[in-house]
Parts: sequence; C-alpha cells; structure tokens
Amino acid sequence: MSEAEKWEVIVNGVTVGSLSENELNQIDKHVQQDKRLYLAQFVNLIYIIWSAMSRAIHIAPLVVMTWAFGFACSDPEGFTTVITTNPAQVYIWAVLGALGASALAVFASAGFGFTRLNYENKFNARKEQLIRNLLKVPAKGDMALCKVVNESAVIA
Repeated sequence: MSEAEKWEVIVNGVTVGSLSENELNQIDKHVQQDKRLYLAQFVNLIYIIWSAMSRAIHIAPLVVMTWAFGFACSDPEGFTTVITTNPAQVYIWAVLGALGASALAVFASAGFGFTRLNYENKFNARKEQLIRNLLKVPAKGDMALCKVVNESAVIA
C-alpha cells in the first residue's frame, strides 16, 4: 500500500472529504474492538427473529385453514376420519406444520425483498458515525467510500 492511496467519502452523492488508508484501518480496528457492538448486533438479530416469528404466527391460521379446506375438498371421508380419530394430534401437527411453513414464507419473502425485517449492520453504522465525526459532516444520508489512487503514485 502506498501513501498516495486515499478514500473519498461521498454523502448523498457529494464528496465531503477524504481519508488515508491508515485512518480507515484505524477506524476499522476501533469498530472491531468495540464489544458493545457485538451485543447490539446480537440484540438486533434476536429482534429480527422475534419479528419474523410474530409475522409467521399471524399467517399460521391462514395456512391451517387452507390446508384443511384443501384436504376436506379432495377427500371428505378421509378428512372426517383423520379429524375424528385423534383430533389433538392432528391439531398439534397442523399448528406446527403451519408455523414452519409460515416462517419459511416470511424468511423467503424477506429474502426476495417483499418484507423488511429491519436488519441493521451495527458495525457499518458505527463506522459511518466515526467517519462523520472525523470529517465533521453533519449531513445524514447514504455514505459511500471510493478508493482513489493519485496519478503521481501510478506513474512512479
């Protein structure tokens, strides 16, 4: 790495300053050593799981009713037999299966971008905050770092 390597800091499409490779490495090291961020990230992941499961619980009755309707329409006598022989076991398996299918649907919809589970990378957020403080940039918004190599370093 040469000293000529710099990182331009761009906030909302406007260049607000630059950092050296050394400054950026120090910020990265500081962020990685902050133990509070690990706890905050863990709490964020627990919240995401909690949110996803609460959404799955809301969808589960629809899944059970759809399954029961489909089973009753396709084989009415078999459905009656299953329900009357051991209704508690059928209910337990139906609820567990519906929760599993609902959780799968929620995570799949989040994976395709249809549902937002409010994931936030606490490490990146802290890194952006430290860069904003270092450059004295009060503006909120999207931050991007672009690596710039000076022409003199390329020629030499």
